[in-house]
Amino acid sequence: MTTPSPTNSLPPQSVAPTKTLSLLSFIAGVAGFLMAHTVVVPVAAIVLGFLARAKEPAPHPFATWGIVLGFVALFGWIVVALLAASFALPYFIGAAAGIY
Repeated sequence: MTTPSPTNSLPPQSVAPTKTLSLLSFIAGVAGFLMAHTVVVPVAAIVLGFLARAKEPAPHPFATWGIVLGFVALFGWIVVALLAASFALPYFIGAAAGIY
C-alpha cells in the first residue's frame, strides 16, 4: 500500500540571499558623500561594505559602491581637516608666542 501525496503541497521555494548589509553600506556611503556632517557615517559605510563582501554570497555592487563612497567622503574629511589645520595652526603658534 502506498501513501497518497497531499494535494495542496507547495513546491520548494528558493530563498533569495539577503542584501541588507550591502544596501546599508550603499545608503551610508551616499549619505556620507552628500551630507558630509560627520565622520562616523563614511566609516560606517566602509565597515558595512567590507562586512557585506565577507558575509553575503551574492555579487556585491551595492557594497562596493558603499565602500568607494565611504572612502571618498572620508578623504574629503581628511582634506578639510588638513586645510583647517593649515589655517589655524599659524594663529595658534603666533598667539602662543605673543605675536597676535
